[in-house]
Amino acid sequence: MDILMGIWTWIANNILTQPAYFIGVIVVLGYALLKKPWYDILAGFIKAVIGYQILAVGSSGLTNAFRPILVGLQERFNMSAMVIDPYFGQNAVQAAMEDTSASALSFISGKSFSLVMFLLLFAFILNIVLVALKKFTKCRALFTTGHVQVQQASTAFFLILFCFPALKEQDWATLAIMTILLGSPVVVMAGFVPLFFDNATIGVYANHKGGLRACMLLPFLSGLLQVFGSAIIAGWVGMAAYGGYLGMWDWAVVWPIMTGVMKFLSYAGLAIVIVALIAIPQIQYLRHKQTCFMEVEDWEKCKEMRANGIK
Repeated sequence: MDILMGIWTWIANNILTQPAYFIGVIVVLGYALLKKPWYDILAGFIKAVIGYQILAVGSSGLTNAFRPILVGLQERFNMSAMVIDPYFGQNAVQAAMEDTSASALSFISGKSFSLVMFLLLFAFILNIVLVALKKFTKCRALFTTGHVQVQQASTAFFLILFCFPALKEQDWATLAIMTILLGSPVVVMAGFVPLFFDNATIGVYANHKGGLRACMLLPFLSGLLQVFGSAIIAGWVGMAAYGGYLGMWDWAVVWPIMTGVMKFLSYAGLAIVIVALIAIPQIQYLRHKQTCFMEVEDWEKCKEMRANGIK
């Protein structure tokens, strides 16, 4: 038994708590399930680990470069400043976990980032199960972007503990809830990633449906929602004090609403949020019963069928 515990401790300390190696393990499992040869599995693991480590170095350089600006704004104008960017958001969560000062956020201070990695693991497994049972769940997509999974799991972990601070000492209950889901003036510095990635997509769709004017107007309005939504949620929950928030459209617009529902309605609010999330793919399926799954399996055929009036 001691040997098994020793093995588990080593795995937990050296793989499950290390984002780069954890993502590498996910790649290994995926390649193994696809029955790839061993050298492809090894190459995939190495590329995933090195790729994540390169991203980590780049993100740390970005955050370190901006940190003096945020501190300067706070000292000169006595206001909080933050950057809406996925890397700043993850670093803000980690900083809040490590903060043990008198001003630390009690609901998350002292928690281990390893819990975020467990959350990522459980949520990824649930995602696989939901797609495997797509006949019933109507879920079609498996989210496999490793570094984004870590960033979003970090923010989800923070927001759920903010809504349910009593779960701080109940790690497994906290992870179970998160798996199902997945006050002062704030100056928001708009990061490139959330605004460009979201609004470039919106711009393409708006141009297709409404032409040039829609392409110019809707991304602009969407960007305002991202900036003001991020300022509201990050200022409210306390992440602004640590310099960043994820900032993607759903996390800036949808998650603030979900957080408010769960914070003020407690577990009844949690139930409402879960039911709403489950209902979304069901509604999508009802709108396009004959082409819903083909949309992700054979897009060209899906377009052809819809052009012929088959929904």
